Amino acid sequence: MKNLLIISLSLLFLISCEVAQSKNIYSPPTNKTKPIENFFYYSDLNSLEIIKNKIKKILIINDDNIKNIKSTEISNFIDCGYMNEEIYVDYINRIFDSSLSIKIIFSDKKLNDKDVAFVNFDYTFKSKETGTTWRFSTGKSKDLLVGNPIYDDNPYRECSSTQKIESNLKNVLEYQL
Repeated sequence: MKNLLIISLSLLFLISCEVAQSKNIYSPPTNKTKPIENFFYYSDLNSLEIIKNKIKKILIINDDNIKNIKSTEISNFIDCGYMNEEIYVDYINRIFDSSLSIKIIFSDKKLNDKDVAFVNFDYTFKSKETGTTWRFSTGKSKDLLVGNPIYDDNPYRECSSTQKIESNLKNVLEYQL
């Protein structure tokens, strides 16, 4: 009788600890934006530095070539889909707090015997509590395996740029320089 009571209590304990199936549903980003090619011609190294500094000033990029985004504005810059009806980036921020930094990268090349500087951006989106980090670049999405996926769901989350900062740069190149 004592063994039956112990077995019954053990089963009750195991059943009560069972994880219930989650009702959350993750949906990946649906808007695949075409990458914006951002480049400019320059005549000499001095003019190149002047243009780089002007771009960084207008886009509010610090001396380390980094733009830190307020957590409430992250979803304006990256798209990681939805968790149920909530923007996934906002979901991560609400549950875990998050950060986004965008690094500007200038690369110099020759194109038709002219000096050209190409501008790209590297994104680092991070869940502050879990440490889960997405790193991706302009025009290239990133799939990341999450540590605690929704029960019986795809454990990958896709993130990509919304092309907001790239569009801002394009406007700088077209109208400010």
